[in-house]
Parts: sequence; C-alpha cells; structure tokens
Amino acid sequence: MTSHTDIAAHIATVIEQVPGVAFLKPDLSTRLRGALNTARPAHSRGGLEVRRADEGTWTVRADIVIHADTRAVDITRTTRLAIAAELTRLAPGEPCRITVTVTGTV
Repeated sequence: MTSHTDIAAHIATVIEQVPGVAFLKPDLSTRLRGALNTARPAHSRGGLEVRRADEGTWTVRADIVIHADTRAVDITRTTRLAIAAELTRLAPGEPCRITVTVTGTV
C-alpha cells in the first residue's frame, strides 16, 4: 500500500487536473505567506484533508475554487469521481468517504 502522504499528494494532483477546477482553496498559512511575499512551498495543499480511520476507512475533504464559467454541480461530481478512482487505484478494496465543497469562483 502507498503511504498516507503519497496518497494525499496523488489526490491533490488529480483534483488540480479536473477540468473546471482552478485550485485547492489555500489555507491560512498559505495566505499569510502570500501576504508576506515569501516563497510558497510546493507541498502546501491547504484545501485538502486526507485521513484514514483505525478501521481502514479513508476520509477525504476537498475545498476547491472553480472557474466562473463552469457549473459547480458538474465540477464537484467530476472531482468526487476522480478522487474515488484515485483511491481505488492506490488503496484497492478500502472504503472511503469523500466530500467536495466549492468555496469560490475565479
């Protein structure tokens, strides 16, 4: 099985490749770094939380910002399916709960 950190990184990459997704919602530390005009680390994935419960269930929460000319319902559905497919590939047979929330548009 792939490590927890690797799974989160793979899921973040998959989300960012979904047509209509602009980016994962930045977290507070990323926003502060931007305000201070310092370099942003490549591993920052503020809008993504990936956890694995003791019983083996994966919980993924993704907060995304979408392009204004897209439909939120279509993008959330496509993003959820992409996450599910990636989890099936990386952790076959393990149950998952996925929540995708659109937090803004650009």
